[in-house]
Amino acid sequence: MISFRDECQDIPSTTYATHGIHSYPAKLIPQIPHYFISKDHFSKRGGIVLDPFCGSGTTLVEAKISGRNSFGVDINPLAKLLTQVKTSPLDSEKLKFLFEEVMDNILYGKDEIQPPKFPDIDYWFSHSAQRKLTIIKQAVEKIKEVDYRDFFRICFSSIVRRSSYADPRISPACKSKRMRTLIKNGWEPPVFELFKRVANTNIRHHQTFTEKCDPQVFAKVIGKNAKEVALGDEVVDLVITSPPYINAQKYVRSTKLEIYWLDLLNKEELRELDTQLLGTERAKFEEYKDLEFSNLTSFKKLNLMLEELARIDRRRAYLVYKYFLGMEKVFSEIHRLLKRRGHFVLVIGNNRFYGLRFPTSEIVVDMAKESFFEPESTYVDTIKSRGLMTKRNKTADIINCEWVLVFRKVLNHRNSN
Repeated sequence: MISFRDECQDIPSTTYATHGIHSYPAKLIPQIPHYFISKDHFSKRGGIVLDPFCGSGTTLVEAKISGRNSFGVDINPLAKLLTQVKTSPLDSEKLKFLFEEVMDNILYGKDEIQPPKFPDIDYWFSHSAQRKLTIIKQAVEKIKEVDYRDFFRICFSSIVRRSSYADPRISPACKSKRMRTLIKNGWEPPVFELFKRVANTNIRHHQTFTEKCDPQVFAKVIGKNAKEVALGDEVVDLVITSPPYINAQKYVRSTKLEIYWLDLLNKEELRELDTQLLGTERAKFEEYKDLEFSNLTSFKKLNLMLEELARIDRRRAYLVYKYFLGMEKVFSEIHRLLKRRGHFVLVIGNNRFYGLRFPTSEIVVDMAKESFFEPESTYVDTIKSRGLMTKRNKTADIINCEWVLVFRKVLNHRNSN
């Protein structure tokens, strides 16, 4: 076992710099990418780091602070916007000036208030909250410079959940018993006060990041598909990523309210996005009704687990199979992108389905070997409240530790001859 928090004591908290400006499900703690990025054994200053499942941008922020160039890929448009904001240096005095303008527009503006229309808005938000959120959104949209406007859009997005009837302690939007009691007793969120407090805090955090980051290196969000990254062959020095866990987190559902308020996707686009996710829970009966799970893959251990799971729940077994099928393609793409002898750091967690232990970490090691990666080292870190989904009936279990697997790229057969 290892504690990356103890190993990286130069990092004061998991929310330092821009890491804490917006919540995001199952965030990677910054100590993990920092531990590897900051070591010349894995990458050198000016080198290139890639996170093909960049999420809220933790790896890219640490790369920017450590003087490494970085690319991030993610399918969720909120993740892409958040990562871009978190890695873009901004002038703090200008942020303060623009914030005063935004607050003036909020308090004294005379714009016509037109709340957005999206599914179940009245279920999730009181009419008062809708009106106040709309006032803030319209004030933010008046900012002309994109980078600065996006900063305040993220500040706005970060209060959406706390301004709703959804329990902020539960990752997927949920009107819990606690929230229903508050609503019954006439609770109303202090929307304007929330925005003011969040914006002031985020300005300070962004100033810290801007002072720490290396202005000579870039951080770019590119594309949306980890299976087909828009980069050339062998251009990346280090890959650090934490892909979606099997059955552990509903990433789209967990951010849908923010996505709707920011006009990033409509209902149909959101549903389509959900089907494209690695680890999606969408499957049609026709896709798996005739499958023989005992020989679906070239990995014996995986086939045995799929066959055992299929006896209990064929649909669940098929979703797990699709997850690993996608992972194989991701591994192949990472191999293409990495330079010769480059490193690949994978953060993954094991899980249980219906009480069955599913050794995800062991299976991905086998997959990595087949994709011409050589295991170099393994770490196990205890999870301390990272927003992973809690236990759900019998289909999944709590993930209480993460496996950090370090691989080195080796030559494939074609190059070794």
